Amino acid sequence: MRNLIPILLRLLALLAAIAALLLIAFLVLTVFILLIHNTIPFFSQLDSRLIPIVIFSLLCLSALLLFLYIVIQPLMYLIRWLKQMSRGSLEAPAGKKEFSVKFTSRVLYKELFEHMTALTEILKENEYQRELLDQQRHDWIAGISHDLKTPLSYIRGYASMIATDSYSWSAEELTRFGHLIEQKTVYVEELIQDLHSSLSLDKRVLEPVLESTDLVQLVRDCVIDMANSPDAQAYHFSFTPSAECLMAQLDSPLIRRALHNILVNAVIHNPSGTRINTYLSYTPAFITIAVQDDGIGMDEQTAQLWFKRYYRGTTTNKNPAGTGLGLTLAKQFIEIHRGTITVQSKPHNGCTITIQLPSTAD
Repeated sequence: MRNLIPILLRLLALLAAIAALLLIAFLVLTVFILLIHNTIPFFSQLDSRLIPIVIFSLLCLSALLLFLYIVIQPLMYLIRWLKQMSRGSLEAPAGKKEFSVKFTSRVLYKELFEHMTALTEILKENEYQRELLDQQRHDWIAGISHDLKTPLSYIRGYASMIATDSYSWSAEELTRFGHLIEQKTVYVEELIQDLHSSLSLDKRVLEPVLESTDLVQLVRDCVIDMANSPDAQAYHFSFTPSAECLMAQLDSPLIRRALHNILVNAVIHNPSGTRINTYLSYTPAFITIAVQDDGIGMDEQTAQLWFKRYYRGTTTNKNPAGTGLGLTLAKQFIEIHRGTITVQSKPHNGCTITIQLPSTAD
C-alpha cells in the first residue's frame, strides 16, 4: 500500500497537467474559432454559443484517449512481460518501447518497473544457481561413485588375496592387509555418515547434545589425529591454545567432526610441506578456533563456494576427494551451536578458516 501512494500522486499530477493543458487549449481554440468560425463550413452552421461546447467535448475526448494511452499501454506492457516470465523467458519484451512505456517506466510507474526489473534479475540469478547446482550435483554423484568404488576395490582386492589358496600369507602380511581393509572401511563409513548427516540437517532433525567439554583437549586431539593420518605425513601441524583448559557446553562429536573436516580440507587442497596451524582463544563473548595454513590459497569466487553443498574444490593437482559435503556439514554443525564460520584467503597467500562459538564456558 505504501508503494501505491507515489503512483497515485503521480496519476493525480498527470490528471492535473492534462486538465491544465485542456483548459489552455480550450481557451485558445475557442477564441481562435470564434474569430474565424464563418470561414469554416462546420462551425459556420452552428450557433456561436454551441462552439465552446463542441470544442470542449472534442478536447475532453482527446484528453481521455491520451490519458488512457499513457496509463493503460504500460500496464499492457507489464502484462506481456509477466506472460513471458511465466513461459520461462526471463527478459523484458523485445521490440521498441512506445513513448508511453518509456515515460511511465521513468516517471509514473517507476517503482513497478524497478520491481519488475529486480524480479527478473533475481529469477535469472536463481535460474543460473539452479543450473549450477544441478551441474554440481551431477559432478558430486560421479565423484561419490568414484570415491566409493576406489576403497571398495581395495577391500575386494585384499580380501581376494587373503582368500586365495595359491599362496600362504604370513601373520604379518595378514595383519597389514587387515589394517588396510579397516582403513578403507572407515573411509566408506565416513562417506555414508556425511550423507546421513546431510539428510538429517535437511529435515532439521539433528539437534546438538550439549555437554561440558574441555575444548582445548578436543581440538588438540583433532590436530594430533590429523597429524598422525597417513595422508598427512608430509604436512606440518601445530596447535596454540590461549589456556591450558577451556570447559564449554557443546556437542563434542559434532564440533570434532566439523574441525576434522576443516583439517582434512587443509590437507587435500594444499601441496606437501604446507604448515597448518590451529589456534584457540577465548573472550567473554566468543570462543574462537582458527585453522590457518600457508598453502596456495584461493580466489574470492572459490572462497564464496567453499561452504556450498556438492562443491569439491580442486586447488591442487590432487583428485578431489570426499563427498563435497565436508565443509557444508562443518558449517551446519557450527550453526546449530549458534556459531559462525568464515573463510579468508588470497591466491598464493594461504587460507584461514575461523569458527566463532558463543562463549558458554563453565
